[in-house]
Amino acid sequence: MIGVSVIYGFRLWHDMPIHPSFIPIIGTVFAGVLSFTLVMALEYVIGPIEIKTGAFEFKGASAPIILWCICFLVIVFGLYLLGMSEITKAGYEKENYKSCSVGDIFWNECSNKDN
Repeated sequence: MIGVSVIYGFRLWHDMPIHPSFIPIIGTVFAGVLSFTLVMALEYVIGPIEIKTGAFEFKGASAPIILWCICFLVIVFGLYLLGMSEITKAGYEKENYKSCSVGDIFWNECSNKDN
């Protein structure tokens, strides 16, 4: 997440447009990190996690993995309900969108101004 933030921070510093896929990428990374944090905090507070549902029983290393997957899917679905997909679709509708790599921006080989 820090690497992606640095790359897009560099793009913002040079006043270059951000690619519409930035929001879903950051949202997915955010969901993964938050899910991991929630599972680790829960395991720290209550001890080893055990999940028992109907015919399935998860103990040991499998329980935190299953809980992480559930947390991740719930957070991603919540971001979807908040409109993350609509932001992505709106970004691709821009006319004259020019995408440049960070290297091109760094070496001044790409300009956001029309010549």
